[in-house]
Amino acid sequence: MSTSRASASHAGPAPAPVQQQGTPSASSSHSSPPPVKDAITYYHVPFPPGTDPVFSVAVTIQGVLGMPMCPQNISGKSRLNTWIAKTVDGMVVNWDKEFPPGEYLCTQRAYFASEPTPKTAPRETRKEPDVGFTWGHLLTLLAQKQYRHWRDVTRTSADGKSVDFVDIVGGSHGIARGTLRVSEENLHIIAVRRFQTKHGKWCYFPEIEVRV
Repeated sequence: MSTSRASASHAGPAPAPVQQQGTPSASSSHSSPPPVKDAITYYHVPFPPGTDPVFSVAVTIQGVLGMPMCPQNISGKSRLNTWIAKTVDGMVVNWDKEFPPGEYLCTQRAYFASEPTPKTAPRETRKEPDVGFTWGHLLTLLAQKQYRHWRDVTRTSADGKSVDFVDIVGGSHGIARGTLRVSEENLHIIAVRRFQTKHGKWCYFPEIEVRV
C-alpha cells in the first residue's frame, strides 16, 4: 500500500486533475496493510461505491501529502478559506476549464465506515465565483462540508471530541472496537477524488486519511 499511496500523489505547486495508472482503486486501496512511518500508521477511510479508480488530485503542503482537518484552519463559511489559500500548494490554479461558467458542482463529504447507507445525497451547488473558480475554492467547499459533519458526529459521542476507530475506518485492520479513539487531529485530507452518481454526473469528495 505504501507504493500505491505514493503513486496516487501529485506533489508539486500546481495540482490539476490527473489520470494516473498507479492511483489505487476504491477496492485495492484498502486491501493491503496500512503503511507505517515514524511510528505513525496511516489508514484510509473507505471510498463510496463507483469511485473513479484513476482520478486523484493530491492535497500537499510544501510538497508533503496531507492537510490537517483542524477547525482553526477550515471552519467558517468563506468561499475561499484564507489559511487554505496561503498554505496548501497550488490554490490559485484556475478550474474554469474543468467547471465552465454556469456549471453546478456536485460535491459530497467522505462517508465513514459506520454509515452503510449515506444519510444525505450528493448535493449540487452553483459554482461560486462563476468565473475564476480555483482549486482553492473547491478544497474549501469540501473541507468545510467534511468538518461540519465531523462536528455533528462528535457532538453526540461519549467524550464530545472523538469517535471510535472502527466507526471511522472499519473493523478489518485488527483493531477492536473500544480500544482506539480518533480525534480531529488524526484526520487529514490527502486528495480530492470523484465518483459517478446514478445520473452519470461526477461528484467530488475529499479522501480522508487517519493517522494514529
